[in-house]
Amino acid sequence: MPRRSVPLRPGSLQSREQLLALGMSTRRLRGGDLTRVLPNHYTPTSAPASLNDLCHLLQGTIIHDAIISHSTAAALLGMPLPWWFDRGIGTLHEHGKHRDGVWVVPSSVPAGKGRDGTSQTPTTSWQPPPLHCSVPRDARRTAGPHAVVHRGRPGDWVLHHGGLVLSHPIDVVCQLAAALDLDELVILLDHLIGPSSPIPGTTTSDIDAFLLERPSSRGRPAVGDALRLARPNVESPGETRLRLLLVRAGFPEPVPNHTVRDPDSPGRTRRIDDAYPGLLIGAEYQGDIHRTDKGRWRDDEARRDALSSVGWNIRSATAQDIERPARFLAGMRRAFLAAGAPAPPAENWAGRNEACLGRRCAPPRTQRPGEP
Repeated sequence: MPRRSVPLRPGSLQSREQLLALGMSTRRLRGGDLTRVLPNHYTPTSAPASLNDLCHLLQGTIIHDAIISHSTAAALLGMPLPWWFDRGIGTLHEHGKHRDGVWVVPSSVPAGKGRDGTSQTPTTSWQPPPLHCSVPRDARRTAGPHAVVHRGRPGDWVLHHGGLVLSHPIDVVCQLAAALDLDELVILLDHLIGPSSPIPGTTTSDIDAFLLERPSSRGRPAVGDALRLARPNVESPGETRLRLLLVRAGFPEPVPNHTVRDPDSPGRTRRIDDAYPGLLIGAEYQGDIHRTDKGRWRDDEARRDALSSVGWNIRSATAQDIERPARFLAGMRRAFLAAGAPAPPAENWAGRNEACLGRRCAPPRTQRPGEP
């Protein structure tokens, strides 16, 4: 008598024994519609379990004393990582949703939700994101090919989040410091001391205290360098990149998210990403969402018109301007000169200087143009 077909519930995560008890054949366990994510446990390839559930299994069943760490903890906490980093794990959080008061992060980008609008999750080739955890030196060393077990002192600063024990967000930055460049570390620190921090109220002093307690931490020097460039009240990685670009090009440091009263809507304020209030000059980073989201685009136009009507000169920059900034910086220079303010010379971003100032929103190259 043939075995009955066993339906796969989307998002399920079951052991081999559970699936066999339901009547599933060993041949089907080896088939493409199931993926073995952790030892003895499977999930549907086309609709896999959430990152949260995978981490609950890793921490609660596979390695009991593990602390979820590195990029996995960052993804669960919504800390901004480059889209290309660690097999794209940083893009998962933005596709999450609330479940029982917890933000549940998928383990795959939903089909059709990729940055280019195309499917990013072919049902036959999905691979689980890396599951990083930190354990004591004498703990279990392996948990299958998708778990990355870091042995050593897991750390005494932890965060309890949605029933999981994670590395503290400051510790996560230190863990990732060796794999990220300076700008990416500043983005993470801006986030930690900003309005969307996973621990509201975190300050640069808190981060300093953490670093002082861990003088031998591998990422401490790089995080210390980035901390000197971090600023509160920053809301997006684009704002950080724009601020760093302006300062490196020779402009004064702008005020992040400066608020201005909206002349068209009494009681409402508008924010400018990076502003020079004394000059009524602002710089704004325009990500793709400003172009693809019709409501966002309409609000941007209304805000720009309102600010212009009270004398603000708003200059916009895109990812292309961050990579090749000469056009944007020349416009900022003209705005400064028109306002009667000193401006850095155009030579600062001419020729090879532009390549040195530019930053690609892509996997890093081994060497930047102009660097030794």
